[in-house]
Amino acid sequence: MNDKIREQMKVYDQLYKEQADFYCKAAQWAGLSDAAHWVLYRLYGEKRDMVQSELCKEWFYSKQTINSAVARLVEAGYVELKQESGKGHRKWIMLTKAGKGFSKKYVAPILTAEQNSFEILTDEEREILIRLMKKQLEELNKGVEGLWQ
Repeated sequence: MNDKIREQMKVYDQLYKEQADFYCKAAQWAGLSDAAHWVLYRLYGEKRDMVQSELCKEWFYSKQTINSAVARLVEAGYVELKQESGKGHRKWIMLTKAGKGFSKKYVAPILTAEQNSFEILTDEEREILIRLMKKQLEELNKGVEGLWQ
């Protein structure tokens, strides 16, 4: 590997870690686990109820992790579960009134900061950022194909 690529990877990895740390701090600020924070983030940001399987798929968390996060949020009174009739064990996760208030205080500022950070980029820059991230991630996944089995 040449020195330039090694240095670019180092900078990229540091930026990735800095971004991950931002969301970790957001969760800590709210007194939540990362997974619980992402559950509220998604429910509040989407303004709709979701099923646990959607959250697992979209946020790459295991079913157990999402189940534990949702259980803690139910216990705190921020979400409630509603069994979907005729669909087996499929449960909808819904923000409660307390959950909406909590999210307004702890999730909304994060969403606003994210939106502001994207608004400083042009449409073209946003599209390039997303396209390049997808391209690099696809290659990264190809490079480790089979390792996780």
